[in-house]
Amino acid sequence: MEYLAAVYGEQLKEKGYAVVTDQNNQKALAYGWIIVKKNDMYSVLNKELQEIIGLKYSSIYFDEYNLNYIVSN
Repeated sequence: MEYLAAVYGEQLKEKGYAVVTDQNNQKALAYGWIIVKKNDMYSVLNKELQEIIGLKYSSIYFDEYNLNYIVSN
């Protein structure tokens, strides 16, 4: 997962995004979701780098057990 995070991180750097690399959020990469951060706000992108959860949350946590996200403002 660290390799995928690095690859996506390089692709997203020019757009101002940083891939969130904590262990739990890296698990989302296995399902094709990329949790990113930009200007202290979080978002989720798919593998085509399209936004699936808008850049408007102060935190996003991937819950692998339920395949859901826990978000907060």
